[in-house]
Amino acid sequence: MQRKGLATDIYESACWHFPMNTCALLMLPVFAVSLGCSDGKTDRPPINHVAFSPDGKWLVGAGGTVKPNGGEGIAKVWETSTWKLHDTWGEGFTDRVEQVHFASNEMVATWSNEMEHNPRGGSPQRGIMLRRWNIPEKKELPKLHLSELRTWAGSTAYYPAGNLVASSSKDADKIGAIFTVPKLEETVTLKEDQARGASFRGFSPDGKRILVAIGSAESPEVRVFDTSNGQRLAAHKLDASNSKVNPTHVRSAEFSPNGKMIVIGTINPIKIYVLTADLSATLLTLELGLFPDCLKFTPDNEMVAIKNGRNSIEMYSIKTKEAVKTFDGNPEGANGWCFSPDGAWIAIGSGGHPDDKGKTSPGKVRVFEVKTGKLVAELE
Repeated sequence: MQRKGLATDIYESACWHFPMNTCALLMLPVFAVSLGCSDGKTDRPPINHVAFSPDGKWLVGAGGTVKPNGGEGIAKVWETSTWKLHDTWGEGFTDRVEQVHFASNEMVATWSNEMEHNPRGGSPQRGIMLRRWNIPEKKELPKLHLSELRTWAGSTAYYPAGNLVASSSKDADKIGAIFTVPKLEETVTLKEDQARGASFRGFSPDGKRILVAIGSAESPEVRVFDTSNGQRLAAHKLDASNSKVNPTHVRSAEFSPNGKMIVIGTINPIKIYVLTADLSATLLTLELGLFPDCLKFTPDNEMVAIKNGRNSIEMYSIKTKEAVKTFDGNPEGANGWCFSPDGAWIAIGSGGHPDDKGKTSPGKVRVFEVKTGKLVAELE
C-alpha cells in the first residue's frame, strides 16, 4: 500500500524496538511513552526515540532534557500521509521520555524515571510512570505508576502482545521478575544470584525468551532466560579488557525481528556484537569508538544500523561485515532511529548537541528512504 510523501511515492512504515510478528495484532493506534529530567523549558527539546505505528499511519518522536532537579519531556506525533503534526504532549512531564512504543487497545508497558513526591519529605524521588494516549482521539489514558517495582527505566523490558513487563530487582537472590500489565501481578521470578548491574533488555518476538545484561568489571555477560519458568537458557561472556577502572556496561541490546539473533553494544570497551540467539556464535564484531546507545536490525534481519559519526547512521551487513549504506544530513546529531517493518523508511531523531559556538541543537526527526537515501520528511 502506497502513501504520498513529500515529493515521491513512499511506502508505509512501522515501529521501533517492537516484536515484528505482533504488529498485525494491533488494532487501535495507541502509543505509550515512558518518562524520563531538566531545568527550564526549551522550544524544541532533543528527540531521542522514534517509532512508527504498526499500520504506518503515524510516526512518534519523543525525548527531552535531563538535569538533577526535574526537567521536561515531550512526545510528538505526525501523520505519515501528509507529514503534518497531529498532536504534541508535554504537560506533566518531570523528566525526559526514555522509551516510546506502540500498543493495541489493551496495554503496553513503557516507562522511565519520573520525579515524584517523596513521602518522607525533602527532595522529590524518582519513580516510574507509564503514560498512554489514543492518537486519533487525542486522549490520554489513565496513568500507571510503576514505582512499586523498585527499579529504574533502563532495567525494564516489555512484551506488548502479552501485556508483560520485566523489572530487575534490588534483592540479592534474584535478577528480577515478569509482571502482568496493568495489575502488576508477578508471573515468574528469575531466581539466580544477581550480578552487579543486572538489567532486562528485551523480550524475543514470540515472548518466550528474555535478554538480561550483566555489567561487571570482572565478568560482564548477557544471559537469555525462559519466560515461562525463569530458567537460564544461555550465557555469553563479554570483553572486559578495558574495565579495570569502570565496569563493562551494556548500553543497548535487542533480539532480531525473526528472533534468531541478538545485537549488543557495550562500553569499556566500546564494542558491538551480533550473536546467534542461543549465544553460541558471534556473527559480527565492530569497534567504532562511539557509545552504542541505539542498535537496530533491519526488518529482513540482514543488516544492523549503528551510529558512526555525530551526524550519521550506517547499515552494516551481518554476512559481509561491511558498511552498506550511510544516512548523513543530521546536523543536530543522531540520537535514535527505527525502521519500518518493510524496510522502506528509516526515521532518525536528533537534537541536544552543542555546535561549535556552544549552542544546543533543537530537536528534529528526519525520515529517509532506505533504498535511495533520499530525504522524505524533516519534522520539527
